[in-house]
Amino acid sequence: MYIGKNINRIDGFERVTGRLKFIADYKMDNMLYGLTVRAPVAKGKLKGIIFDKHFNFSDITIVTASDIKGENIIHIIKDDMPCLVKDQIEYLGEPVALIAAKSLKMAYEALRHIKVEVEEETPIMGIEEIVKTYKREPDSLTYFYRPCINKGDVNKGFDEASYIVEAEFYTGFQEHLYLEPQGMLTYQKNGKFYSIGSLQCPYYVRPAVAKVLGIKEEDVIVIQAPTGGAFGGKEDFPSLLAAHTALLCQKSGKPVIMIYDREEDISFTTKRHPSYVHHKAGVMKEGRIIALESTIIFDAGAYTTLSPVVLSRGALHACSVYNIPNVRISANAIKSNVPPTGAFRGFGAPQTLFAMESFIDTIAHRLKLSPYDIRKKNLIKTGSEMATGQKLTESVAIDKCLDRLINISDFKKKYESYKKQSKSRETETLKGIGIATVMHGASFTGSGELILKSKGAIQLNPDGTIEILIANTDMGQGVQTIFPQIVASKLNIPIELVRCPLPDTSRVPNSGPTVASRTTMIVGRIISLCCDELLSLFEKHFKDSVKIEKGFLIIGKNKKRIPFKKAAESITNRKPLYIEKQYDFPPDQVWDETDFKGTAYPVYSWGAIAVEIEVNKFTFEVRPINLYSVYEIGKAINPKFSMGQLEGGSIQALGYGLIERCDLKNGKFFQNRLQTYIIPTSEDIPEMKTVILEEPYSRGPFGAKGLGELPHNGVAPAIRNAILNALSIEINEIPITPEVILKHMKNRGLI
Repeated sequence: MYIGKNINRIDGFERVTGRLKFIADYKMDNMLYGLTVRAPVAKGKLKGIIFDKHFNFSDITIVTASDIKGENIIHIIKDDMPCLVKDQIEYLGEPVALIAAKSLKMAYEALRHIKVEVEEETPIMGIEEIVKTYKREPDSLTYFYRPCINKGDVNKGFDEASYIVEAEFYTGFQEHLYLEPQGMLTYQKNGKFYSIGSLQCPYYVRPAVAKVLGIKEEDVIVIQAPTGGAFGGKEDFPSLLAAHTALLCQKSGKPVIMIYDREEDISFTTKRHPSYVHHKAGVMKEGRIIALESTIIFDAGAYTTLSPVVLSRGALHACSVYNIPNVRISANAIKSNVPPTGAFRGFGAPQTLFAMESFIDTIAHRLKLSPYDIRKKNLIKTGSEMATGQKLTESVAIDKCLDRLINISDFKKKYESYKKQSKSRETETLKGIGIATVMHGASFTGSGELILKSKGAIQLNPDGTIEILIANTDMGQGVQTIFPQIVASKLNIPIELVRCPLPDTSRVPNSGPTVASRTTMIVGRIISLCCDELLSLFEKHFKDSVKIEKGFLIIGKNKKRIPFKKAAESITNRKPLYIEKQYDFPPDQVWDETDFKGTAYPVYSWGAIAVEIEVNKFTFEVRPINLYSVYEIGKAINPKFSMGQLEGGSIQALGYGLIERCDLKNGKFFQNRLQTYIIPTSEDIPEMKTVILEEPYSRGPFGAKGLGELPHNGVAPAIRNAILNALSIEINEIPITPEVILKHMKNRGLI
């Protein structure tokens, strides 16, 4: 039994010794190196592409929109994003043409001799400008998606409330900054196109490439190369890059590779959606919230891409972990002239949870209540009804998370002590502590898993080894180890007999994308069903009951023992035995996409976070000194991996809350290099105490739920609330840099 054991990464040795071959390490005969010709303005009309007559382009492969044999579109959700600009430019750096040459040096030299002529138009950029326009001229904006959630009677709730509290919250862009930048390679072989790259979702890339090439999907084979980080940033964007390499490959007849440099990657790939949330709450004297009205705006960028599903999750997490009887939520994904925003760990939930968890402390601050008490009074529990009408039936543990957090952090004593500390300038620092209580819905939203109909497979080989055949990718989280742990435990065989190769769409069924905290819970269940089927086939083959123990197949009441390898050789007839299963969507999970009613997620993971800080009273630098967190995740298949995900996500969220700025200047991201886009380093990380709780989910493999996105949800609001505790000022925007604190102190006349 390997569940709950700290098994080392199966691919760990290759990674730490540098033997693993990433996409930038790939070399092929006659391979060309591709570059992108980009639009020079944020909005405008493309008038022409001028190729310098004095430069020899004879050895350069050039692709423009007119060369596309299929459709000039990148297939994602709504087909509105062109592969290459034909007429209208919607963001600075939008691809207008592609070039490829025998060397990067030659390609860059050719790029310098290409000019893009445009007729510039007036763009709309920045969440603040979007919000101003929304309040002043809402009909002038373009809306990609506008879901609403309604529960109870909000107006009646406001009438009955003792207090009405309102506040506005803003969050900015966040860059993924994965260690390995975007990269794809496409080549032709035997009439098929092979796309290899650093990616999360092979079955997203395949139809996108087929559509632009004008060929059948089965003639496109997508293979994941070992991937050096993603965090959502390689969910949708690789479809565009793969289409670009494929077009160059189709025209040149040669392999083409494109690897973005860091500046290009930061400047033109997807980021976390900036957001605005306005909350209005009706609150009773004792702190019970009886009504909540929320307006949510996400800056979706130039095209739809994944914004509808990101916004859906954001809206569905907007009430956080609170049982509020009357709710009205209006959510909006709005077009702007920046690169399309997309998936990022948390997928819309960190934005709205920052707003709600900050709002809870705002209510406590204004009404002179305890942040702990107001949370405790309003927490959802088993049997509670969510804003969509969903009743929570199992694995609900937010109360346990909060109680454990209060204990390990000594929150109550510290909070009162820091609230009363002297604010005189005689001491250099002030301390503060803040909490947040959050959740994350595991799997696709609503009917997503039903629509997807994910399939996975295992293959029993004659030598007794088992291959796990799934489209889900390992981008650092440990899929290639976790799934062998599940299979080896289900079948009670040595883990050395099980392997999980990187996805290749010519070999693996579509088990869905590696997103939405779904991989272990959803695909793990599929693989468990495959294992059950294998045991059933053994029983049919040997015409008796079977079980596996210590490498032997035990048959019937007489307990005849056959070495597992010999049993495999017998049942396979010396040919690989392929077993495929489809996810069995819960029959009681009903979702109305139009009215946003029903079961949004089959189950939730839970978290309670406390951050203790010091604030320098002269420089306004915020230094986290302790980070306490308690997470309930169903079952930790590999506790070491789980802890790595939880603490790594918390560190990423520290950057989101405190230091990661991504400012726009004339449509260009100012922080577009490692020198200017600052993320936490070892010097910035506080002491961390992380506790894992387990409330098994009945349909998860061995009880497991999703965990990868959960830790990004609560750290930023906990930091904000700690600053409120230390300085007694409400700062409703992140990142909370020293400059932001200075601005708020000045605005309140405190300095």
